[in-house]
Amino acid sequence: MKSRQIVLGIAVLILGASAVGFLVTDGPRAALSPALGAIVSGVILYKLVRNPPAPTRWTRHRVMASAAILGISGLAVIVTLVWVLTVRPEWPIRIVAVIGILLVPTLGLWSVRMARAEDRAARLSGQEPSTE
Repeated sequence: MKSRQIVLGIAVLILGASAVGFLVTDGPRAALSPALGAIVSGVILYKLVRNPPAPTRWTRHRVMASAAILGISGLAVIVTLVWVLTVRPEWPIRIVAVIGILLVPTLGLWSVRMARAEDRAARLSGQEPSTE
């Protein structure tokens, strides 16, 4: 699926730019974490491009488990960002919180779309559902 490759590519770019920015402004110690994240994401992206995973069908159990985990974690992030929005008076932090609040449901809908596309591709290939 190209979606995973796109997301990892964007993550590598953002983490790489963050590492360079932290290196310039705060020094090598501040750039260490984003640089390691960029390296790990780059290795995963390389392996994903070299050996793409076969699409798997989504069983009822997998759908329910994913919905529970993503729903609870998304709700926790939104609640935290709303708290930040009400507590912090600085306007740049509030703008970032509003962007985050809008981004969480967008990413949730995008992940549902990606899962449906993977399930559709697995059904078209005639693959049986896994026993997860």
